[in-house]
Amino acid sequence: MKITVIPTGTIDTWLHLHARPLKRDTGIRISVPVPCYLLEHNGRKVLFDAGQTVPRKEQAPLANYFVRVTRKETAFCRLQKMGVAPDDLDCIILSHHHADHCDGLADFPQVRAICQTPALENFARFKNAFTAVDGVYDVWGDGVLTCIPTPGHAPGHQSLLIANDDGTKTLLMGDVVYMPEALDYEPAKEEYAERPEYFNSIRQVRSLRDSGVKIVFGHHPYTLVK
Repeated sequence: MKITVIPTGTIDTWLHLHARPLKRDTGIRISVPVPCYLLEHNGRKVLFDAGQTVPRKEQAPLANYFVRVTRKETAFCRLQKMGVAPDDLDCIILSHHHADHCDGLADFPQVRAICQTPALENFARFKNAFTAVDGVYDVWGDGVLTCIPTPGHAPGHQSLLIANDDGTKTLLMGDVVYMPEALDYEPAKEEYAERPEYFNSIRQVRSLRDSGVKIVFGHHPYTLVK
């Protein structure tokens, strides 16, 4: 299995929004990467998430999520430069419907997309054929790529468990949490009751990490914006 990170620009945001479940407004502005991932195995190619695209509307400089990406930085153009055409892709697996993870899908209308059923209605604007799955889903039927429901951040959010050739495993986590420290956060009973799916997904990923699975955080590391 070959995993290639495909960077699709960055997002400027606030530290307290990125470092969830931290709630205190620190007033600190940060820039975070927005990657998607090309997976290659036995001649097959899959894209996990599709990255972001150039904003169509003007953005407020201090918006909660300020997108910075050029056309050349989109997943489509990055792959094109690598010699990978849309027809080379077996499918695109989407972690969830937020724009930084799926807007690039518009550049691949002929490629089948895979999502969890609770997320399907949020992808109505795309022309792709969708495979909507319920729960754990073995993409190729051989245990190499397995979609795992990790809801809470968004309806139908899923992560992708990868079985590597050397026997190790990697989890592309999407946006379950943004920072490593958040995986060890344990909520008070009242806080858990407000977002049980979110905290259950954190515990699920933490258990995978503790079992030896390599965890890949979707928007880490970050840099300060001066």
